[in-house]
This record gives sequence, C-alpha cells and structure tokens, in this order.
Amino acid sequence: MHHGVLFYSPGNADLGRMAEAFARAFLPPGVPVFRDGPPAPPPDPAAALILAEAGLELPPDRPPPDEAARAASALAVTVGAGPPGSVPEIPGVKSEFWPVLDPARVEGVGRKREALRAARDDLLARVWKMADSFRPEPAVGIIGGTGFYDLPGLSDVRRIEVETPFGAPSDALVTGRLAGRRVVFLARHGPRHSFLPSEVNARANVCAMKRCGVTRLLSVSAVGSLREGIAPGRPVLPRQFIDRTAGRPGTFFGEGVVAHASMADPVCNALADALADAAEAEGGIVHRRGTYLCIEGPQFSTRAESALWRAWGADVVGMTGLPEARLAREAELCYATLALPTDYDCWREHTEAVNVDEVMASLRANTGRARSILARAVASLDPGAPCACRTALDAALLTPPEAIDAKARVRLHAVLARRLSEKGGG
Repeated sequence: MHHGVLFYSPGNADLGRMAEAFARAFLPPGVPVFRDGPPAPPPDPAAALILAEAGLELPPDRPPPDEAARAASALAVTVGAGPPGSVPEIPGVKSEFWPVLDPARVEGVGRKREALRAARDDLLARVWKMADSFRPEPAVGIIGGTGFYDLPGLSDVRRIEVETPFGAPSDALVTGRLAGRRVVFLARHGPRHSFLPSEVNARANVCAMKRCGVTRLLSVSAVGSLREGIAPGRPVLPRQFIDRTAGRPGTFFGEGVVAHASMADPVCNALADALADAAEAEGGIVHRRGTYLCIEGPQFSTRAESALWRAWGADVVGMTGLPEARLAREAELCYATLALPTDYDCWREHTEAVNVDEVMASLRANTGRARSILARAVASLDPGAPCACRTALDAALLTPPEAIDAKARVRLHAVLARRLSEKGGG
C-alpha cells in the first residue's frame, strides 16, 4: 500500500524542514512524513524564527528513510532547486517539483527575512492543497464517558497518538472497523478516568477526531435524571443544552479569526434519530428528546440547584456535554449524545442523593446495552453522506480568508480546511 510523503531538498535543507513541519501539521495522523537529501547543515536561525511566526518549529533531522519507505511513499516532492541530476526517481512513486525560491540566494538581512516568509507561505499553501489528496476515509467518531473506556468488537484496530494545536487529547485515538464502517474511539476521561470534567481538553478531543477523518460524532455521557418519568437506565437523546459551566475554552476561534456558529439546534437531529432508533431496536423505553443541563462539577448539584434545573425545563444533568457540542458544531461535525441516566440527582427528597457508587453500579448494569446501541447505530450510518452540519461555517466565519495569517491557518487547519480551500484561501 502506498502512503506517506517524501520531501527531498537538494539545495536549501530549511525548505525541506519547513515543508515537513507543515505536512506533520496538516496531514492526517498516522500518515508517514519523510525528508531526504544531501547531508544538511544546521538549521538557519532565521528560518526557525520565521516558521515560529506560524506557530511551528523546524523538525529535527532524522536518519534518511530506507528503500522500503521510499518505495511505499505515495508522493515524492522535490522542494527548491538543486544541481542537475540530483533529484532521485523512485519507480512507481508519483513525483512533484515545487520551485520555491531559495532565500539563501537573497542578500541583505531584511530582504532575506522577507524571502523566508514568502517561501514559508508558498510551502504552507502547497502542503495545504496537497493534504486534500491524503484525506482519510470518513469515519464515525465515538467519545466514551464515565464507565465507557473501550469499544469491543472493532477489527483492524490501531492506536494513533494525535497532536493538536490545542494540546493533547484525553488519550490515543483507537481506530478500527465496526459493522463495515470506519470508527474512531476516544475515552473522554482517559483510560483510567484521570480527568475531571473541567480538565477534559474538549478542543483537543474534537480537533483530533476531525484530523482523523470523523464526520459524525457520537457522545456517550452518564447523566442524572431530573424527571420522574426518566428512570435510570432509560436512554435519553438530548436535543437542547443549557450551559452552567465556567471557564472552559468553548471555541476554536479568536486570536485574529472570528466566527459565530449557530447553536439554535445544537444536535444533528438525523444522528440523534439514528441513535434513538437503535436504542428502541434494542428494547426498553427510550426518551427520544430532552434538554441536557451541563454543570461545572466536579461536585453534584445541591438540592436547591437540582430543583432549579427542573424549573428551567431541563430533563437531565451532566458535566461534559458542553463545550463539546459547541466545538463539534464549529468543526462542522454531525453531533449527538446518548445520555445514560444513572440516578435521580438529588431533587427527590424521599430518596438518597446521588453518589459515585450508585453511578458506577448503574453504568455497569447498562454498559453492554449502550455498546449494542452504538454498534447498531454505526451500522445504520453513512459517514460520507452529506449533511448541513458539515457546512456550518459557511454562515459563521466573518474574517475574510485573506486576513487569516499563517499562524491562524496552522492552528485552525483541521477546522477551516474545507472552508478556505473552497474559497481559494489555502
């Protein structure tokens, strides 16, 4: 199988280093990126400074790829010029030549820096465009909540460490196939439940899912019931959210890029309906609609708060639905939550207040059913099918593409790749 990209920089090694840095930022995780060429001198400090303006570091020099890696590459790219005959030909591997101006040939400190910026921006645009040809197969993403730390039944399983501009996700992402669909799984709180709800890096989690090709994102969340008729163990498909969190980063945007995504209907109804249909097919009572109130935690609600949530019209209370749903909308992902009530919170005066032992006992009793619901839902979904959710930024992005600088393009590539590519802003 041919995959990966090989950069060859026979003239200025810093051009190859820059191209490699952009490729590692823009290509899907798991795509190999190699660099080859004559023995390279140490990096030019000026090149490092210019790339740092885009939020990246020049990658370290590594041993050149072996013949097997060269032959398995999908694309070999020669960056800049070199001596005649210095560009190797690799049988069966597509090759391209990028005639990027060599800044080393420019005299004067100021002019050289401008040439470096021009070369950097040229390489950014070229790698941005190239990344389209490495787009992964569309996938269904699943974020597992409390008590839901793995997804049995996957075939062709791989663990992928994913880096994002927003930090590390909760764990490595697990990819595989389920019911014929490509699936990407992530444990929201880590494999050993190490993160408080307020410590979960939702931006990194959603960005990592987007980078791995996820188009439809299913969230599994343990919640407390605020209604007598919503008994523990009966799945709820929330269609609305109320936010009572504080201080959690809730947007990918800012720092020079402005977008106002609509959250009037925060859930993809088609995706929520698919989950509801799957839950009903598994048997038992299912609540197809509801309002999820998200609290900061980590403490459970007071009785006065629980009564207030009920008066506001909330049906379930949890700690992780937001800002996850907001970020999924900004990332143009279809999003829905399978909420699993484990208790009645504390509004029922005649019953004991919720505690962790009760929550975990309820989850253990219902985890098998939840996995069956997800497997059935995944089988009914087409990750490649169109949906209005995946063009959410068309009516949200205010900053013109030409005003988005290199640093913002690197930071927001996963979110803005479609939007800027279609507008010719890559």
